[in-house]
Amino acid sequence: MVVDMSADPRERSAIGWAVADGLLAASAIGLVLVTAGADHPLYPTAVTFIIFSSIFPVHIRTVFAALRVKRETGESAAVLAHPWPPPFDKRLAYAVLAVYRAVAVLVFMSLPSIAGGQPEKHGDRYYLDDHGSLTRVSKAKYYAGEIGVDRLFLGLSAVFLGVGSVFNLRLVKDGYAAEDADQA
Repeated sequence: MVVDMSADPRERSAIGWAVADGLLAASAIGLVLVTAGADHPLYPTAVTFIIFSSIFPVHIRTVFAALRVKRETGESAAVLAHPWPPPFDKRLAYAVLAVYRAVAVLVFMSLPSIAGGQPEKHGDRYYLDDHGSLTRVSKAKYYAGEIGVDRLFLGLSAVFLGVGSVFNLRLVKDGYAAEDADQA
């Protein structure tokens, strides 16, 4: 899909959001996949927080764009959020789906590590906090819990950001991003 960057502002905005959503989703996916190895790194919680908190402006923008499409065309904007058929090459879509499946497997594999509670550190001791009940655990179990929490939040972020990216690409591809979308 080739887009004329001298096009109207709505189209440029949709492309910008699609690119930003895609890059943030790729970052979230990359961080989840990096934790797959036996010697996985523990990165700062702020990284996860920044990526996770980005889903809120993305979702708000997607909702407002969907409402505008519905108001201007009378069509249900839910059609634009469907991931299939993709608004880009199907081979690329299959590759992206394979990566999302790998992320889903890692997220589900890490759920048992956080089932005992939220990992906490007090001094040189490690705990899992289950609704105020602290259970002392090993350093390895604590780090597994930290990775599990990060994977969960980053996996959810990847889904929201991926849907936002597909939605904005579909806005451009189907012509809903144009200023004269009400004539389409």
